[in-house]
Amino acid sequence: MKTTAPWYIGRRAESLAIVYLTRRDDLIISQPTPNQGLDFLITINKDGVYTGRLFGIEVKATDSTSN
Repeated sequence: MKTTAPWYIGRRAESLAIVYLTRRDDLIISQPTPNQGLDFLITINKDGVYTGRLFGIEVKATDSTSN
């Protein structure tokens, strides 16, 4: 049985991810081009200097809590 979540669940999850990631001063958040498979591309800086390290985040939202 397939259930559909309200439209705002996905946007809320992305907004929450941005809030958590912007708490750190050494991360730069960007959104890659659509259909690339990632929701956010995060670049790590050290003391304001680009380190060349980065990682991608895919946000998956749910409308229920897990146990």
